[in-house]
Amino acid sequence: AEEEGGGKPPNICEGDARLLAGLTTGDGAGKTAKCPEGCGEVFCSEECRATCASHHAYLCPDAASGSHVESTMEAFCELAVDEELPHYSLIAFIYAKMVRAIFEHGKQPGASALEGSFAELERVPWSTAASAASAPGEVKRRRKILEAIVPRLSELFVTSETLPKFPAGNTEALFNVDLLDGLVGMLDHCVVDVEFENPHDAEIQALVAPQGSDGSALE
Repeated sequence: AEEEGGGKPPNICEGDARLLAGLTTGDGAGKTAKCPEGCGEVFCSEECRATCASHHAYLCPDAASGSHVESTMEAFCELAVDEELPHYSLIAFIYAKMVRAIFEHGKQPGASALEGSFAELERVPWSTAASAASAPGEVKRRRKILEAIVPRLSELFVTSETLPKFPAGNTEALFNVDLLDGLVGMLDHCVVDVEFENPHDAEIQALVAPQGSDGSALE
């Protein structure tokens, strides 16, 4: 979605080896699952879909509670692309999980609403990272980006129906520049390259392997 310049954030398996393995091998091979509401979201397995269901509901434009999601998500994604905010798909995903934790698990708004592996990662301000500090005016530019993004995130998750679910109506502890700054920086420090074995790797390698003593390869 980010490469195409917009769209809704994907749901992501949180490092569960069983779910990841289901992408290419074992009983889960090829058994992807779609959102039952019909939004078009595809999950790597039925187990993944069930695991993501409670927070996907906050990002699903076709869910009963998501009638406003399509327009607000579009506005968020367009602004994020225009302002060059990195990791915006993951940011929306993380905020959906935090909102779920507040509503369903009794968590307090703010960083304490982070659960699972995200709660264990260090939040490092993106605006003051070394890459920003070394460029004149970059720190100020990044803060302005964050200030512009926060209202869009709030519009996505805070409605007349959800507002009463926030303890004492406290939304500012969740939708604020400092928290968003730390989350973007956290993701910047956790960029990983994940590779999965392709069942056709052997065939590909055979095609490009040198032939004979002259070292020529198949075209």
